[in-house]
Amino acid sequence: MTSIATQTIKIVLVEDHKITRFGISTLLSTKADLQVCGEAATAAEGLNLVELHQPDIVIIDINLPDKNGLELTEEIKYKYSNIKVIVLSGETQKEIVKSAFGNGADSYCSKLAEDEKLLEAVYATSRGESWVDSKISKPIVEEFRTNRKEVVQFSEQNFYQYMLRPDRLTAKELEVLQLICAGMSNEEIATNLCISPGTVRTHTHKIFQKLNVNSRTQAMRVAIERGLVDTETIARIRRKYNKE
Repeated sequence: MTSIATQTIKIVLVEDHKITRFGISTLLSTKADLQVCGEAATAAEGLNLVELHQPDIVIIDINLPDKNGLELTEEIKYKYSNIKVIVLSGETQKEIVKSAFGNGADSYCSKLAEDEKLLEAVYATSRGESWVDSKISKPIVEEFRTNRKEVVQFSEQNFYQYMLRPDRLTAKELEVLQLICAGMSNEEIATNLCISPGTVRTHTHKIFQKLNVNSRTQAMRVAIERGLVDTETIARIRRKYNKE
């Protein structure tokens, strides 16, 4: 009887905590079809390993010493759209999870999840599926089900379809949108985010396209309707930057 060869799934692991990195690598190595071809403690090291090994999956921690893991996710997906990314984090706040998918993540796994859950996430992601622990996805589903008119029929079954929509805002676009809603000009946004006014205009153009609006007033209305920003957040930003 002829045996069927199992395809090896190559993985690069980017995690700054040595003990955690060792534990995850050891877990993945228990499976014959999983190969950890590189381990990194920083985003820069991780990107170099991705360029070198061209893995199937990159597992990225959010809190890296040199760059936010979500920014690294966006950079990897921009350069290598075929490489899958699993964001691994102890953060379970809804906005962080949504930002991860907005930056291109394929799956999101909590560091608090059981070992079996991470393995489940890896295999699901390798098949082209998106995976999120139900403990994380259910609160988001419930929020949209109860608060958003546009997704009254929203359910956990179409959670991934929503999170991977092409009109999802990136973390930086969401940050710019929140400052727009707080009444800031392009110059003020540029100063506060340490970017150029031209970059702000580029982000604003993409935001308008994704929200299908033509003005800042329309963008603010749609942002509030979709739950991308709320009045409390706007008030907090205005206080922070003395806009009141």
